[in-house]
Amino acid sequence: MPKRPAIQSHEWFVVSIAFAYFFCVLAAYYVIRPVRDQLSAAVGSTALPIFYAATFVVTLALAPVFGALVARFPRRKFVPAVYLFFLIGMLAFIPLFQMQEAIGARLLGSIFFVWVSVFNLFVVAVFWSFMADLLDAEQAHRLFPVIALGGTLGAIAGPAMTRSLNTIIGVSGLLGSAVGPMTAES
Repeated sequence: MPKRPAIQSHEWFVVSIAFAYFFCVLAAYYVIRPVRDQLSAAVGSTALPIFYAATFVVTLALAPVFGALVARFPRRKFVPAVYLFFLIGMLAFIPLFQMQEAIGARLLGSIFFVWVSVFNLFVVAVFWSFMADLLDAEQAHRLFPVIALGGTLGAIAGPAMTRSLNTIIGVSGLLGSAVGPMTAES
């Protein structure tokens, strides 16, 4: 039996969009992850167990809400709504970072750490759930590695963007620059 090509001609459009989509998901996350890590360092490494426990509790609290929304709304409404929620959350942090002196690095760092961690869990889960709904098992077996490569490249591009833009636009600007890839996701 002849081996089927990794990507069939009718699948190129879907694979290209999914590749770019996952690139954007991980590029957005990896732009803000260094900010999260820097702020958590200001709080101190002894607080990391508390941060991870808080992330667990928030994720645990949101999982039933997430499940109820998935069950109630069609994918074409739910997926963009999730990314819009996180996009608005990202934008909401911009003025908070501009008021960091008044808020305090410890409090802002704690909240931002948990938010970014939950952001990462949900946007990646929504992406792969969407892909699993879109592709059958045979297609997933062939196409998921190619699509995952888009995420790998996004994970490289995000920190590169952060490194090159941080001194020019600052933390608030980095949050705004992460909105670009998130807008492409929706």
